[in-house]
Amino acid sequence: MVTAFGMGGTVASDGKREASHHFTLGANLVLFGLLLWKVYGKGASSGSKPWTQRWGAFILCTLGCTLLMWDTVRHVLLDHGGVFFKIEDLVMYNHYGGLTPMGHISQSAAVFGFLMLLSGVLWFAGVLELCCGRRSDA
Repeated sequence: MVTAFGMGGTVASDGKREASHHFTLGANLVLFGLLLWKVYGKGASSGSKPWTQRWGAFILCTLGCTLLMWDTVRHVLLDHGGVFFKIEDLVMYNHYGGLTPMGHISQSAAVFGFLMLLSGVLWFAGVLELCCGRRSDA
């Protein structure tokens, strides 16, 4: 746990980087899992609502969490030599410092994942209904 937060003689060691990637993956799985469980429970218990109102927030949150997890999974795969992929296919930056195709995919996945997760959480919390309700009353 200490190495996950960079405490030690050298911060930039391969072991500490790998440990932090695994710690982040585990933390994301737990936190996203709890969030999805909570959102799923609300959708499952609201049987009288239309399908989109019941499951829309859960679908957005699931897609958002999946997209946000991609970059962490990519890092863990790189830490272990690519596993199923060539390392050259997983790297984010090319030799000139620009983004590779995987870099563009990872960057887009993070942005769209965050937007989908935020939208799903706002929907789950009822913020969207509140905004729409106020707008229709005006």
